[in-house]
Amino acid sequence: MYNEQIEQLIKAALADGVLTEKEKQVLFKRAQEQGLDLDEFEMVLDARLVELKKSEKEKTTQAAPKSNKYGDVKKCPMCGAIVQAYQAKCTECGHEFANVEANSSALKLAEAVMAAKSDNDKYHCILHFPIPNTKADLLEFLTSLQPKMQDVNDPLSSAYFKKYQECINKAQLSFSNDPLLKPYIETLAAEEKALKKKRVGNSIWNWCKNHKKMSIAIVVVLIMLIYTAIESMMWSPTTSNDFNTCKNELIKSLDKNDVETAKRLVDDYDAGAKDEIYSILRTYMIKNGMYDDAAEYVYNEREWDADENNFNYLVDCVNAMLANGQKAEAKRFAERKATVFYVNNESGDYTPVKVINKLNTIIENY
Repeated sequence: MYNEQIEQLIKAALADGVLTEKEKQVLFKRAQEQGLDLDEFEMVLDARLVELKKSEKEKTTQAAPKSNKYGDVKKCPMCGAIVQAYQAKCTECGHEFANVEANSSALKLAEAVMAAKSDNDKYHCILHFPIPNTKADLLEFLTSLQPKMQDVNDPLSSAYFKKYQECINKAQLSFSNDPLLKPYIETLAAEEKALKKKRVGNSIWNWCKNHKKMSIAIVVVLIMLIYTAIESMMWSPTTSNDFNTCKNELIKSLDKNDVETAKRLVDDYDAGAKDEIYSILRTYMIKNGMYDDAAEYVYNEREWDADENNFNYLVDCVNAMLANGQKAEAKRFAERKATVFYVNNESGDYTPVKVINKLNTIIENY
């Protein structure tokens, strides 16, 4: 189909039944030099690779007779497909392998630990046990170590943990990119983190046991510090119960033109000299043309002169509006606020009508 040189390269690349990226790059480069369509060339390569694998599979199926020999499985006894030695099921036909012998390394370690006379001998037996060489044996060995190193009640768990670490180190050197290794590495990372916490806790506990008097003194001091901090928090002056604190914070907020924070401070304040706190906010609002808001922030601790004080607040707003040349706005403001502030007054000097007349007199005489 292609010239002899390219055909020879294709044959060499597919000789092992696998087409690597490096081999593809070499073939594509040569095809491009020959002026071939690369997409078409890639399709031909893929087709030839499929045909090669299909041919090899047919040969294997014909050559592999059915067998009753199970154990270190290299080929499926049903279809003859190549399988990993540690797999329990054929990926091609789904046949499950039975009567497989127990993993040799894990079995030998278990027997050696059982034969050891003391815990110390068992500990060193685990630490010096040889690490398996084959991938299948190593993964099975790691699987057998996992529950033993995670058993906190087992005095040998630390030895199993160290052996697990050694196996992971060897596996990372031998087949670091194998996805089958990932869950074992994640298990090791989780155990190392848990072990670190346990060691810190044990160190603190052991120090406390060896320094009982000092430990008790430290606990007493901590309790006293916590008690003092709580007491300080409960009784310390805040913007809601201390005049100077609230006043200072209110002035800071208004200097930043943060009216919303200032309103919150005034609304939360619940102590003496409340009218002075309100006056600071009202003065700022009047100065900045916030007349409706200023009129709302009135407060009277003396109920018998509330009507007069409210009137004086309205007068302050009206005068500020007149000073800014807002005469018409001042009249509308006077009618609106007088009606709201004195709605319940049906007699006396501060009925809605009388208040409106007083404010209008001020406005007309300005």
